[in-house]
Amino acid sequence: MDIPPLARRRYNAHKASAAQRNIEFKLSLEEWWTWWNTDDRWSNRGRGSTQYVMARHGDTGAYELGNIKCITSRENVLEATVGRKHSGNNVGVHLTDRSNHPRNKGVMTPAGLFASSSLAADYYGITRAAMCYRLERHPDYWRVE
Repeated sequence: MDIPPLARRRYNAHKASAAQRNIEFKLSLEEWWTWWNTDDRWSNRGRGSTQYVMARHGDTGAYELGNIKCITSRENVLEATVGRKHSGNNVGVHLTDRSNHPRNKGVMTPAGLFASSSLAADYYGITRAAMCYRLERHPDYWRVE
């Protein structure tokens, strides 16, 4: 099988990336190249939102035949976000639940304590910038905890 040098480098990079993320990689170079060489996937492969990536079903398990699919980079990101949002573990929860963001600072308002200035602003129907203004100008009523 004639595999281009660039494909060999991409295979090695993919395998190393999987190892770094503690994901098993059970594809041989020949299997990997045959998969990418199907339906002209190779020429549309890349990191752009409409380009193809090799994704695992449910973002779980090893990279192996039977557990991989060809989807766009955008679809892969959307699947990963939905999986984190509903999986029950807290990986990436701050991406969908603003109250759990790691850099939040509590904000005390006349209506009570909010996990962030954005959440307090939402409650009052104002912008985050307006909330920050109130926090700076009226510390007796509005303060960061």
